Amino acid sequence: MSSKRGTCDSEVKALGCALRYLPRQATGSRQGPILLYALRNAEGLCLYIHRGLKQLVSEEDRGYFEELLPDLRNRCLLDPAALFAQLCQLAVGPLVTDSLLSEDELSAACSADFELYRNNQEDWLCKAG
Repeated sequence: MSSKRGTCDSEVKALGCALRYLPRQATGSRQGPILLYALRNAEGLCLYIHRGLKQLVSEEDRGYFEELLPDLRNRCLLDPAALFAQLCQLAVGPLVTDSLLSEDELSAACSADFELYRNNQEDWLCKAG
């Protein structure tokens, strides 16, 4: 995985970003699993969530993620470009931007460990404006 950091509109022209979970009790550590991929294409923005999210997130941080995921969906439906730009730059909290992804790196998001985020059992894709 690349360690490129920056903005989504930088020279990298990222098609996606990987977001890493940093447990609150691990202060100062930048270690933790990738829990979310945000991927953009001509159709819009897709969010892929790690299938083991509930097992990987500490009890202390579960409430954060339970509120975050539906909020991401709602914000994605309103302004997917703005949400993607923000996700590419997260630097504080239990979910931070790990890396920006080029076309060659997108296959990691399609691994069996990740699935398209579903809200109320419906697949969704935030359409480009």
